[in-house]
Amino acid sequence: MKESPLTGHLLGLHEELSGGLPGAQDATVAAIRQRAITRLTEIGLPKITDEAWRYTNIRAFDKVAFRPTAESNAALTKQDIAVLEIPSLVRYRIVVLDGWVSEAHSTLDELPEGVEFNRLKNVLEGSTDSETIQILEDRTARAGHGFEALNSAFAADGVVLRLQAGLKLDKPLEILHITQNDASSRLANINHRITLEKGAKLNLIERYVSMAETRHMTNASVRIDLAESAQLSHYRIQDESDAAMHIGYATARQDSGSCYQIFSISLGSLLDRHEVCQSLEGADAHCEMKGLYIGRGKQHIDNYTTVVHASPDASSDEFYKGILNDRSRAVFHGRIRVDPDAQHTDAQQQNRNLLLSTNAEADTKPQLEIYADDVKCSHGATVGYLETDAIFYLRSRGLSEAEARTILTEAFAAEILDQIELPPVREFLLELVRDKLVGNHNLKEAA
Repeated sequence: MKESPLTGHLLGLHEELSGGLPGAQDATVAAIRQRAITRLTEIGLPKITDEAWRYTNIRAFDKVAFRPTAESNAALTKQDIAVLEIPSLVRYRIVVLDGWVSEAHSTLDELPEGVEFNRLKNVLEGSTDSETIQILEDRTARAGHGFEALNSAFAADGVVLRLQAGLKLDKPLEILHITQNDASSRLANINHRITLEKGAKLNLIERYVSMAETRHMTNASVRIDLAESAQLSHYRIQDESDAAMHIGYATARQDSGSCYQIFSISLGSLLDRHEVCQSLEGADAHCEMKGLYIGRGKQHIDNYTTVVHASPDASSDEFYKGILNDRSRAVFHGRIRVDPDAQHTDAQQQNRNLLLSTNAEADTKPQLEIYADDVKCSHGATVGYLETDAIFYLRSRGLSEAEARTILTEAFAAEILDQIELPPVREFLLELVRDKLVGNHNLKEAA
């Protein structure tokens, strides 16, 4: 197989830097990284000839010399962090700076009893957390594309968090990922593991922001395990530089009676690919997957979701919406698989796209694979423009055409955002989406 320039560059980087990564002297960790780089050599980074990536081309970044950096000692001030805060949000916070957990900027000392926190860096350097090491090893063996292999090959840091049984965290936990203003060509390689024991409950905010419009790459993996009756509300907000590449994937496993809710909000990056793989492995488990993506300029946004119903009497509800302007493009591939033993499954899936420009494009592929015979499943997708009748109605009430289009477009987005139960997060996102929709774009002209 012919290597792409970026693949060849990354293979060379691994040879140069692997000896200095956390846990490099540990035989088990070194073996995992070696298997990962071997896997990357075998499959390379994704190409449009790969079925799962047929609409997403990474060639725009093929010659960027991305490079991971050592743990940063940047002197960010409280004012630097304050600018990035969600107004009125009372929360616990963990800051990840250029791919490394920054304890100095986090509020770890505020975490209550029953919350077990560790850094992946510490795990790799000799912690007794063999379970996390095993998960990293298993993921390496199953790497479905080159970015997953890359993530394991350069595994260095991330958040390892466990909530003990019955603990209901009184405030949301925000993991704030910051890419600094000198981050041109920087690779932030991140691994998180979140575990909720029986009956635990958590609101998790996973945010990605850039301090400048630099061309960098974020490659982020999140593994989530929910025990019986655990509840996790997960707000994933990606608002990085419009010149960046963002690759993210969340893998979640649920036991009986657990509930997982994820809001995936994609606003930034020139290329954004987010994968969610959900496995419902206990009766009465329930998951909700809500998504909103806003495309402008030449942004490319790809959501690839998989929900596996592996047990009976479980339910899932998936609803993604996109708003695309200029020459932006969105891809949605949603797959639901119902295994033979998963009787009484209730699975719903919808994807709706609103085009604000005749040059914008949406490719959508909802998919059902049903191997049980007593189920309730549905899926659907739409791509279209603002309705002329609705615009005419608002104009007849005295609004200009631009104002009418703005109101209708914001209402389209609000159908997802209004479901967010944390008021500060909801209001913050409504304002952020409003800014993204308007910005320097005239909705009247764009349509």
